[in-house]
Amino acid sequence: MRRLILPLAVTLPAFLILLGLGTWQAERLGWKRDILARIDAAEAAPPVPLADAPIPFTKVEAAGRFDHGREALVGLEVRGNHLGARLVVPLLRDGAAPLLVDRGWVPLDRAGAIDRPDGPVRVAGWVREAERAGWFSATDDAAGRRFYSFDPAAI
Repeated sequence: MRRLILPLAVTLPAFLILLGLGTWQAERLGWKRDILARIDAAEAAPPVPLADAPIPFTKVEAAGRFDHGREALVGLEVRGNHLGARLVVPLLRDGAAPLLVDRGWVPLDRAGAIDRPDGPVRVAGWVREAERAGWFSATDDAAGRRFYSFDPAAI
């Protein structure tokens, strides 16, 4: 009996930790499936007008005018042998708060021309939650309009 106490004292906590991690993964799977189901439902439906408090992963549409003077680059991504980032531009809307629009990936060297429409535009896209910078995140360069986390308040 004494021979079993030490192995049991070591094995039981490890088993309980693994059981907890397995339960957490199962809950996370349900959460992820719910998000994917909402995205699939929104993708099949037409975009809805942007509400004051939009629900993440909803397909919405809005109208306004791009403020190209305050555009920012978010993240860092390699495509092929080109380094680039997502171009995020504020959409100024009459009687409403500005909206950040992710216009897609652009190369950092910007060798090609980037389309910057002037005047009224209508955009459709997905509502996305803000990100928080973690301990290991790169430091944003607000003056240079370079951000590494999608934090609308900072951008």
